[in-house]
Amino acid sequence: SRLREQNLLVYDEAHRIKEPTAARSKALYQKIAPHFKRVLLLSGTAMPNKRPIEIYPVLHNFAPEVIDYKNRFEYGLKYCAGFEGKWGWDFSGASNVEELKEKLKAFIFTRRKSEVEHELPEKSLEIVVIGETLSPKIAKLDRELLKLHSPRDLLKKKIAGVEGEIHIATYRREVGLSKVKASLDFITSEIENSEERFIIFCVHKDVVLGITKGLEPFSPSVITGDTPMAKRQKIAQDFQENKTRVLVANIQAAGIGFNLTSCSRIIFVEYSYVPGDNEQAIDRAHRLGQKRNVRAQFLFFKDSLAR
Repeated sequence: SRLREQNLLVYDEAHRIKEPTAARSKALYQKIAPHFKRVLLLSGTAMPNKRPIEIYPVLHNFAPEVIDYKNRFEYGLKYCAGFEGKWGWDFSGASNVEELKEKLKAFIFTRRKSEVEHELPEKSLEIVVIGETLSPKIAKLDRELLKLHSPRDLLKKKIAGVEGEIHIATYRREVGLSKVKASLDFITSEIENSEERFIIFCVHKDVVLGITKGLEPFSPSVITGDTPMAKRQKIAQDFQENKTRVLVANIQAAGIGFNLTSCSRIIFVEYSYVPGDNEQAIDRAHRLGQKRNVRAQFLFFKDSLAR
């Protein structure tokens, strides 16, 4: 009843409603948005994977006229290079992109960061190779993985899983765990030889815990998916106020929604396969209010497939 007379709904991080069956998407599309005359959606990465299918749920629910009222199948064929594969219809590609861009001009208003934040300092991205030799376990997994998929498939990130004994998610977790020691050697040296403050991003919780344990002498703050939302904000605020020098965090848990401009050094022990997730994580520090150049380093484990 409180929503009945409202005129405008502003919804931030709108890229998180790309899955129509997710609880948050259903709540917005079916229960909240219908009570508002207008809806304004905000996002720094409208299509995190740069695939047109990701924006279809938003267009279907809020601007169906923009895509000529096409259903998902019709839209997928037209703009997602849809084809029928071994596992059914695949809409992960892109087609007729220029036509779609032209249609979206009536619905999407875009601005680059450089256009609205003219005095924002520079951002640099670096690859740092760590480790000397692969562990026997990872070397064996690499050999088994290459029996099933070509290096080209792996480089293009085309596979979601691997048949047989290996699953790509399990493989990535094992690589992450194997990177902990070499990552700690690099991170500890960087902390000890500078006066900077650091954000350390990981993907897997047990990698976060391994890095955190190794950095105990520096009393790091920690944010994972298990950290209650209210507590996450307090941890981020304390870090922003220079009460702690090191923050170790899961990308999904701390990669959006926080202002961490008091820090200009970011290290990715693990990184997301979704480019937008990494960009958002870096933008916790590289945003309005930042006075120093931001340096983001991605740690690649020498010779491993998943890095």
